[in-house]
This record gives sequence, structure tokens and C-alpha cells, in this order.
Amino acid sequence: MSPEKTERTEEVKDSNELKESEKNKEIAEIAASDQKERLVPLIIAGGRGSRFWPLSREARPKQLLRLDHGDTLLYRCFRRAKAVAVNAVPAVVAASFLKDEIDAALATEGEAGFRFIAEPEAKNTAAAILRGCRVIAAEDEEAVVAVLPADHQIGDDEGFVETVKRAAAVCRRERALTVIGIEPRFPAVGYGYAERGRKESLAGFDYYRVRRFVEKPHREKARRYLKKGTYSWNSGIVVAPVSVLLKEIAYWLPRTAAALLSGSEESDDDLAEAYAGLAPLSFDSAVLEKEKRVFLVEAAFDWDDVGSYQRLAALLPADEKGNIRRGETLLKQVRDSVVISDNLLTAVIGVKDLVVIEDRGVLLICPRRRVEEIGAFVGELPPQYEKYR
Repeated sequence: MSPEKTERTEEVKDSNELKESEKNKEIAEIAASDQKERLVPLIIAGGRGSRFWPLSREARPKQLLRLDHGDTLLYRCFRRAKAVAVNAVPAVVAASFLKDEIDAALATEGEAGFRFIAEPEAKNTAAAILRGCRVIAAEDEEAVVAVLPADHQIGDDEGFVETVKRAAAVCRRERALTVIGIEPRFPAVGYGYAERGRKESLAGFDYYRVRRFVEKPHREKARRYLKKGTYSWNSGIVVAPVSVLLKEIAYWLPRTAAALLSGSEESDDDLAEAYAGLAPLSFDSAVLEKEKRVFLVEAAFDWDDVGSYQRLAALLPADEKGNIRRGETLLKQVRDSVVISDNLLTAVIGVKDLVVIEDRGVLLICPRRRVEEIGAFVGELPPQYEKYR
């Protein structure tokens, strides 16, 4: 080999060794950071999941249901939260009237297994996240928070833990909100999307700047996003330093922040009064989609938000005719339908693409393609049917 080639080979070798050294140093710094800093899972458990009505009610929301007769979605989320927590126990934020139900769902964890943060009433995710972050920041202003919706189905706990750790490393480096994106499997119209921008690298994995968020596109747009290959589903999982979360919510929602961050220690009455004046705002639409500096880590796990009866197959497998069924049901010439009966024998003949749900005095029948309308329908129930909400 000529002297020039030998010298060039040595330069390449030195360069690769330097890159590997820098990578190892970054990994070591992240590991050291994990030992001295706190990562606090903040489980958002106040949503009702009204598209699962009548199974889901105000007093028994979706995350407290045993849809497949296994653990509740809340407990599954809590199990994952424990695995990612660093120097902390998970916090669960929800309306105070759900406390007994949540305590019962997590009873095996004992008194010190989690922390319940009460809201006087449910006011959507922006208020819930702000309420939880205030409590966490009062103990440690440098903590990293992982905001976890309580009602998702995730099939790989180890992949989840690894992904959240990566997101925590990114948010520490960038001091910015970091979301977990899901590789789209089909042109979903019920999910929000994040368009990935410039790729960055950290300790052997890649992450992205978010170019923009798109909330629940129509089907043709969703098809284009899937074909383009630069869009991820927005899982709703956000990881960020608690100080950054508080700052961004205060910037984009000053009235909400003024109501919930004023005063050093609010009484129950003061908190109830503050909540009564709040508009129910989604964190995604009111903060995340407006923020210009957000990063994305791709998920290393299977995910489904089980947002409606259309997505129930993530928990209950369909039979050979495409039917999802639970309880006492008799089906004849029925295809691609959802039939659930918790109290009565429910017989269905000669239909397809139908949803039939019987539970506690309510019978719901609707075309499967219109299940996204169930939540709005429940919100419009006449006063005489208030007890069925």
C-alpha cells in the first residue's frame, strides 16, 4: 500500500475512533444524568373516552374499563410508568371524584406506589398537565416529566422504556418539548400527525425536529401523508423538563396559567374556583401545535390509542368473520361488526359493519363507520337522560 493510502486509512480510522469515543462519552453523560436527575411519569387519567359510551361513563371512564377482561388500561399504563420512573414514583392526575376508582385500580401498589394529584373537575389535558407540573416543580424544578395518556394500548414494555429514555435524553439536550411519534400503518383520520424535519443524532440514535403538526386530516390527506413517508402519528406522549412545560403553557395559555399558578398554596375552594373559570383546552392544539421548537423520537413499540370501537381489535381479536364480540351474543350472517353485551343475551341477524353495545340500561346501535360521532352524541343527551352519561 502506498504511503498516501496508508496515511488516509489511518485518518479514517482515527476519525471513526473519535466518533465512537464521542458517542460513548455522550452515553456515559446520559447515564450519569439519569442517576442524579428525576424522571417523573405524569399519567393523565381524567378523560372519559366518550366514544366508548355506553361502556364508558363519567364515573367509569375508558381507562378504568377491563375491555378484554384483563388489566385496566390505567393499570397497564401505570406498570410502564413505574419502569421509566427515575428517582420518583408515578403521578396520576384526574378529577377528584375518580380518586376512589383509581385507588382501587392501583390497589396492589400500596400507598407509596403512586401519587394522586386531584383536579376539582375535568378541564381537558392542558389544565391537567399544568396542574401536575406545578405539583412536581414545587419539589424539583429540574425534574423531567413524561406525560402519559392513561388509555393507550402498548404491546412492548421494553421498547416503550427505551423510547422514553431516548426522549428524556433529547429533551435534556435541547431543553425543549419532545414527542414520541408512531410510524403510520394506515391512513388514519382519527389521529394527529407530526411532520418530521431535520434529523439529529444523539448517543447512537436519531431524532427529528418537528416541522409541523396536523390534527386529524381527512382521508385523502392521510393517504398522502402515508405515501410521503415523512409523517408520524402523534402518540400524545410528551417528555420535557418540567420548567419548560410550565413556561410553554404559560406563554400560549396565559389565562390558564394565571388561574392555576397564582398563589403559593391554593385551598380546595380556591382551586375549584380557578377551575370553574377555565376553558377546556387540549394541550396538543393549544400548546404543542403552536410551539415552534419541538423534537420527535420514533417509537420502538407497537401502539394504539384504542380511541373508538373501530380500534377495539387492539384488545379483542376478531373472529373468522371479522366480528369482535364479548358477553352473551348470538350472531347469524353477521360480518365485520362489534357486538358487546354485559347484561343480556344479544342476538343479531343479517348485518355487517355494525356496532351493537348493551350495558347498564343503554343499548347503542350505529354503523361502524360512524363511531367517531358517539362522543358528540353523548354530549347532546337531553336532560332527562343525564343519569346515563
